[in-house]
Amino acid sequence: MMMMILIVAIATTMVFYSRLEVRLQKKIHGIRSVFAWANLIGMNVGGAAVTLAMIYTGLAGSGVLELITSGGASGL
Repeated sequence: MMMMILIVAIATTMVFYSRLEVRLQKKIHGIRSVFAWANLIGMNVGGAAVTLAMIYTGLAGSGVLELITSGGASGL
């Protein structure tokens, strides 16, 4: 579910910036440009980091991570 939210958020932001710069022909200058880039990079890098952290937490919480790192189901 989190991946879907991130994909929609990134696509919505891209459409907003595209409409602003291409269709309305309003260029983003100065500090606003820095904020726009920070927003886009932060969402992509932060989104990937959060997704990986949630995958790790799910695997560790369910015990599957221990099964993977031990090399198999030798204790079963």
